Amino acid sequence: MVAFFHFDQQHPDFSHGRHAFRSILMQLLHTHNVKGWRELVDIASLIKNVTGSGQRFASEEDVLDILELYIERCNPAYFVFDGMDECSNHVDFVLELERLTKGTRTRILLFGRPHLHYGNVRQSESNQILLGPQENLQDLQAYLHCHVLSLLEKGAIARRQPDDAAAIVEILAHNSSSIFLWAILMIAYLQSPFLTPRDRLDAIEQIHVFTGLDALFMKILDQVEKSTPKTQWNRIKTVFQCLIAAFRPLTTQELKILLAVKKDTAMSAEDQIQDFDNSLVQMCRSLVEIRPDGTVAFIHLSVSEFLIKAESRRNSPWPFHVQIYSAHRTMAVLCISHMLNDVPHSPLSGCSSTTITSILLEERFPLLQYATSNWESHAWKCLQFESRDDIKNTFAIDEYKILLSQILVAVSSPEFVSMWVEAGWIFGTCPSQRDLPAVIRSALEILGLQTSAKVAKLIAKLDSLSTYISNLERQWGRVLEQHPNEIWLPSIQTFAQSEFSVGSNVSNLVSLSSPEDVDAILLASQVSDSGSEVGVLKVWPPK
Repeated sequence: MVAFFHFDQQHPDFSHGRHAFRSILMQLLHTHNVKGWRELVDIASLIKNVTGSGQRFASEEDVLDILELYIERCNPAYFVFDGMDECSNHVDFVLELERLTKGTRTRILLFGRPHLHYGNVRQSESNQILLGPQENLQDLQAYLHCHVLSLLEKGAIARRQPDDAAAIVEILAHNSSSIFLWAILMIAYLQSPFLTPRDRLDAIEQIHVFTGLDALFMKILDQVEKSTPKTQWNRIKTVFQCLIAAFRPLTTQELKILLAVKKDTAMSAEDQIQDFDNSLVQMCRSLVEIRPDGTVAFIHLSVSEFLIKAESRRNSPWPFHVQIYSAHRTMAVLCISHMLNDVPHSPLSGCSSTTITSILLEERFPLLQYATSNWESHAWKCLQFESRDDIKNTFAIDEYKILLSQILVAVSSPEFVSMWVEAGWIFGTCPSQRDLPAVIRSALEILGLQTSAKVAKLIAKLDSLSTYISNLERQWGRVLEQHPNEIWLPSIQTFAQSEFSVGSNVSNLVSLSSPEDVDAILLASQVSDSGSEVGVLKVWPPK
């Protein structure tokens, strides 16, 4: 039995040891179920129903308990883990693997960068193999040869002699240091339509300046800087910022809209990049890729690491450096702008009496699910700096003012808030608001800015909004879960009267209960056909 898992730090569901254990367990379950080995499947069922945590999804402890029993009975088993350098807890993961497989015939194969250390593993029972320069030389040469030959046949590289292909492959393979990623990116660089045949030959003859991944990244982006109009630099940087700051992998449709969003007006089809998939890879010179599931990612984690740490060169600003606070600020502004300008602040189905499905809503507004769930988290992240030095740019203060102004515009509109609430429940998540007021106060102190009347108003609005959202979830969560459109109807608007309520003046509420009865649980509500009367059924639990 062989099971495999690949860690990917750019994907939140593939970056931790618990994801690997859960995946390995699923592979074991599937294999034994298909082969008719019911014993192990029965063990999992027994643990779930008798000694498990009782949750719908197995807890980490449940997964490890079942996996330990399986490993004892599945000898021999072979577990292969790739991308160990992208496992966020690789030391603890390996120690847990060691505990699970101790005393069994299970064999484990780990692939990762050579600098990784795995703590106090049983060194006497492990072998470390370092890939030498010659180990994958033939594979590298085979990959390089077909691409170099294609370039030569098209006349894309200036020829010096008939056997140039073999000579060029030898130069590139030698300089790759056995790193396949370097070879892939170097070929992508040579294939750039912005290089002349002479430029490509010069790059090959001066290959020493491309040595190492960081040097190659810099040369690729140098070429982008030289061949791309300055007006496009910001768009490319926005791509990098979005990929680095996003809380989950973005789809091509989401990224396409993010690049088209405007801060002050609604976007149109003319603002969106045509043939986006091909244009994106060409625009970023193969530093990003589109994966089979339709999401966009850097070709390797090392690209994002380089963009974050590369600050400047030759004493001049570098247009593609990504500052993490700035990246989150950009994402927050784009998400809020999209919700302010491109999504109607009215019932999302077009009618308050019906609810639109999440599938149809996503088709109409591909970015709305991400924006609804994450705009406040990006705002919170970008304000979490510890000192003014973290900002690195005095112009950033103006950008923060723009962000705070946009948040104020958004939360000052009852229609915006209702649309946000409806969208959140349609997509299955109750809108949440972190402790933004406290974070904003702290950020203003660090930036040395006074709390103006405008900012004071924003903080007061956010405090009220937090209370409103909490009350909605506690008192009306069951209703909104089934019928998110109820946020627009008199039932909620009448009984949850607030400055954020839409149309709350269409009805009056006369309470027959005492002020102490505020913790009632709503069981059902009904609006009359005329819309002039509302009936509710509540239960007051005993105290």
